Amino acid sequence: MHKINTRTKKSRKLMELKRLLLNSDGISRSEAATLTDLDIRTAGAYLEELVESGLARGVVQPPKGQGRPSVLFLPNRDNLCYVGLLISAELVVTGCIIDYDDNILSRDSFRFDKNCSKLTVFRRLLDFIKESVVKHPEYRLTAAGIAISRWLQPPLASYDLYSGLADYLTRESGVPVYRDININMLAYLYSKRYNCRNLALVSPGRVIELGMVINNFPVAKLYEHEQWLAHLTMNPQGRKCYCGKRGCLENYVTAGALQERWNASGGEGDFSQAVTSDDPAALKQVHNTEIILGRACREISETYHPDLICLPHRYKNSFDAIMKGYGNATSELKIVDGESLTVDIGAAQLAAFLSTHQFMKTQI
Repeated sequence: MHKINTRTKKSRKLMELKRLLLNSDGISRSEAATLTDLDIRTAGAYLEELVESGLARGVVQPPKGQGRPSVLFLPNRDNLCYVGLLISAELVVTGCIIDYDDNILSRDSFRFDKNCSKLTVFRRLLDFIKESVVKHPEYRLTAAGIAISRWLQPPLASYDLYSGLADYLTRESGVPVYRDININMLAYLYSKRYNCRNLALVSPGRVIELGMVINNFPVAKLYEHEQWLAHLTMNPQGRKCYCGKRGCLENYVTAGALQERWNASGGEGDFSQAVTSDDPAALKQVHNTEIILGRACREISETYHPDLICLPHRYKNSFDAIMKGYGNATSELKIVDGESLTVDIGAAQLAAFLSTHQFMKTQI
């Protein structure tokens, strides 16, 4: 029992020292001892362990009078870098390298042949990560994030084209690699932009996409939450959905549903072109759809209680209609401009956040 308590205490004190290091401009043995309630020899030993791990560095200070010179322990955050990768549905890979302060060190892109083997894809992605170390030798690669298009993985693909990728890259690169889908990476970027711990991002398109950040962390198993949203009942007398219910949200707001409803009402041609041409019937359909979308956002507010719900910039002229459906729900509802946000950078920033969180938890 004594050993368990000793390990627990060491883990807790190491975590305290890690936080102190990451949020300081340097700390001495005596300062660490005082702030963590340790004796100076133990504090010094813990700091030396952090130096040996590469997470900190010791800088000898000029002596003040007689006696041994002191050592200032500094975080290595200024020397850390992170890789972000986006694999699009067209198999175009966009990659970036950022530092601890989110400054972009470099970006690049390349395309895969759709007929190339899985092994070739994996090795090329690994090469990109390794090349980042060569390009920026003054930095220490700490983690990588990968955003993979939902069209390359279930349920929209018959099987996961890149299953095992994160494990392979983690094993071969020696750094943690985190994988997610684009919408969650964007939700994380918006949560950083608006300094928001709990956020939902809704983006109807070919399918209904939902990205969520809860307590600063992107939500895992996102498909389950998207399915809940897609099959909210908006009209109990509506068309029967393949899920067995009637009037599901996805049968009103997705691109295919909008086109079908336009055709069913007697509209001709492409629905989006009719909207662009200010066709009155098309605009009326859009107005009704926006009210339904607002109602769906109200359900998100009442179910998940996010501080902020974001909708894409294309709804900028629809806010009044959306708010008509949204009512007085408690979450803030905002139309956001995503032009300055890029998913590969979001992947790198998420990798930085998750690796820092893991760094805080890891025992040495």
